[in-house]
Amino acid sequence: MRLVDVSRLILPAGWQERARAALEAIAALDSAERAKAINQRSAIWAELKPALKGLSHNKCWYCESKDLRSDNAVDHFRPKNSVKGTERFPAASGHPGYWWLAFDYTNYRFSCTICNSIRKSAGGTSGGKQDCFPLFDEQHRAKCDHDDTDEELPLLLDPTNPADLGALWFDDSGTAVPRPKKPGESDVSYERWRARAEESIALYHLNHPDIKEARHRLAQQIRQLANDTDKWLRRAESGVPVAHAELGVKLGQLRRALDADSEYSATGYCVLRGLRGSSPAAEAVLELF
Repeated sequence: MRLVDVSRLILPAGWQERARAALEAIAALDSAERAKAINQRSAIWAELKPALKGLSHNKCWYCESKDLRSDNAVDHFRPKNSVKGTERFPAASGHPGYWWLAFDYTNYRFSCTICNSIRKSAGGTSGGKQDCFPLFDEQHRAKCDHDDTDEELPLLLDPTNPADLGALWFDDSGTAVPRPKKPGESDVSYERWRARAEESIALYHLNHPDIKEARHRLAQQIRQLANDTDKWLRRAESGVPVAHAELGVKLGQLRRALDADSEYSATGYCVLRGLRGSSPAAEAVLELF
């Protein structure tokens, strides 16, 4: 998961006025009528889909896939019509959804279908965020437009929040797992982050077999490229004339695996982090990151 800066989003002319009018139109309705009215105005958020897609270089904000899991959509991070919890973190029944955020672009996330909708893979895994939005403390959940959502502590990791970055780790098999515990980190703090990572991995279906295999292939490619680059580094240090130019090419290839527009760049970063201490090339690239 990479940071997506929604402050860079360029809104179409008149969009905010149309969004404001849509919110005013649904505000006075009861919950049943409101949900229908919100869905009838889906063109409001659909209009932003190309711009949201562009912010992440055409990648799903949750899993970093481009074409692998297509039919991407605009997800409402805080669900607009109803709210569900999970087995470990159930939500109170009867929540009307965060309807007051239905037309708030800061609540939109560009998402692939598998991350956003309930799906079961051929390999037996299942996931999909849909209307799930579990909290650590249900008592702090905002229930109307006058409540402060900043009082909530969501279980789901948010790609627009810099504070959430680094909670996930990707091993060489392509599996998404919680990050390792940091030196000096308290057990209480780490268990909170681990719970958030585990719930996010499950609900975003980050270990869908297809994407897991794609990350595995990338990990293999990076390891092989790092090994080749180390060889050219040793040759350059030995004074081989052509080695310096070839070393630059190889380092550039490794560096591109971490670029924001590269698929699964967070996986690439984890693989290179895992090579620190054994691969001088990996350490050199991480210094450039």
